This record gives sequence, structure tokens and C-alpha cells, in this order.
Amino acid sequence: IYFERIKLVAKGISLNNNTKATESWLARNTVLNLIGNRLFGVAFSYLLGQPVRDTLCGTKALWSQDYRRIANQRTHFGDFDPFGDFDLLFGAARLHLKIRDVPVHYKERVYGSTNISRFRHGLMLLRMTAVAARKLRFI
Repeated sequence: IYFERIKLVAKGISLNNNTKATESWLARNTVLNLIGNRLFGVAFSYLLGQPVRDTLCGTKALWSQDYRRIANQRTHFGDFDPFGDFDLLFGAARLHLKIRDVPVHYKERVYGSTNISRFRHGLMLLRMTAVAARKLRFI
């Protein structure tokens, strides 16, 4: 399915996804998570000039040559993204790639636990967003 969706968009488009959560997933997540996801979505949509809803979904699809281009300029925003999601999105925007939301339906986690510490990583991601704002919008 993902490859088919990639084929439907023009070369050079980086894909992000759109949160479509089940009720059980929403019930277990805190209000802070939902607020944080929404705020990052609004901030990213403004900074990137393209609609982006779920910045931390973890599923990203892009062409390997575009990934290499993003990786080669990683130090531009600072190499401190703990998960790589912001790095990919900011890098794609800097290279003027189009970003598309692709719906992903979350299911209940059946093993392990989240890797994100809401406050510690949240502050780090806020810092990275501020760096990107300065470099993408307020140069």
C-alpha cells in the first residue's frame, strides 16, 4: 500500500502521516499528549508552509536519494533530534520537498512501552522547533 501511495505522488515528495486514532488509543493517552501533538502540528504547518498533523508518528517514507540529501545537511538544524522525525521534516522543507499526510490507523500497543519522555523529550523537541523557526522563517 505504501509503495502504491508513493507511486501516486511526484518524485521528490516526502511522506508524513495523519493521525487517525481509535477510541481505545485516545482513551489511554493523556490530554497533554493530544495537546502537544496538536501544537506541534500547528507549529510545523506554519514553519514548513505545508499542512502537517502528526509530527511524531514514526512512519515516514521518502526516496533514498532524498534521505541522503537530508542526512548530508543534518547539521544545519543541529543534530539533536532524539527520534529523527523532526530532522526528516525540517530537512525535507529545507530542500523544498513536498510533504503529504498519509492516514495511519493506530492500534493498541501489545508489547513494550513508549520511548518518549513527555517532558524531557518535549523540551528538546521544542528547542529543535525554535531552531527551525529561526532558520526556516526568521532568517
